[in-house]
Amino acid sequence: MILSSYPTLDLHGFDREYAMYRVDEFINDSLKQRKYTIVVIHGMGKGILRNSLYEYLKKSKKVENYHTDPVNTGCTVIKLLKKWTKIQYLSFLLVYIDFLDILWYHSERSMRGNLDE
Repeated sequence: MILSSYPTLDLHGFDREYAMYRVDEFINDSLKQRKYTIVVIHGMGKGILRNSLYEYLKKSKKVENYHTDPVNTGCTVIKLLKKWTKIQYLSFLLVYIDFLDILWYHSERSMRGNLDE
């Protein structure tokens, strides 16, 4: 897994409270952009930010799972839930209904063409 290909948030220099605020914003922004795998860099120091992050992620309903990167233990890879909003669901239904309408139109047209012959 190449971590640089995923959206990344670096928490170096932040206190716990501000770091969790930034993580929350980062998760919300990532979901809006439909980025479901993200990386948070917390560093390898005393584990204060990592522990705070894991407590936050454990309680979050937006997170499917998370794990420490095996190559760089100062990073956590987070998998977000792919939950459709009402607008996304309605947009999908409208596109699907249009698709069915087009299929019906072409099938009716081809059947009329066969009858004319």
